[in-house]
Amino acid sequence: MKTKITRTDFSKLAPLFLFTVFSVFIAVILLGGAKVYRAQITRDRTDYDHRTISQYLVTRIHQNDAADAWFISDFDLSEPSDSGSTICFAEMIDGEKYYTRIYCHEGYLRELFTVADSSVFAPADGQQILPLENLFFRRDSQNIVLDITFEDGTSQTLYLTFRSEGAE
Repeated sequence: MKTKITRTDFSKLAPLFLFTVFSVFIAVILLGGAKVYRAQITRDRTDYDHRTISQYLVTRIHQNDAADAWFISDFDLSEPSDSGSTICFAEMIDGEKYYTRIYCHEGYLRELFTVADSSVFAPADGQQILPLENLFFRRDSQNIVLDITFEDGTSQTLYLTFRSEGAE
């Protein structure tokens, strides 16, 4: 027994074939669009974090642009120097001296506000601001230089000029 395929059988399959091709095409387009969207969101988040960290540091430093109001050191503030991992801002509140330290520790940009003569605080005590790989401060003749290494491994160097002089 031979089955004879007629023209009418193909005409019944044509809409199903077209629907299948159209469905596959739509699925490919949607999957490609989703991939592009995910990449865009990731890039935007990274750019946002970079801008936010940079702007935070610039703003905090410019807020404390006064003579003897800031110095660079290591976290323990043992000795002010021309380079270090921490920038420290000093302020007097009700006759008592306080320090605000900004530094990077355990993968985060951190800020710690303490009484000046207290040494019981550890770097992990600071408030986490945003993820950050590394941060280093240094002074040259006219600027404070910030070397920033972001969480994704990219680096940025900022040069800020003070109108006042920091602690020597």
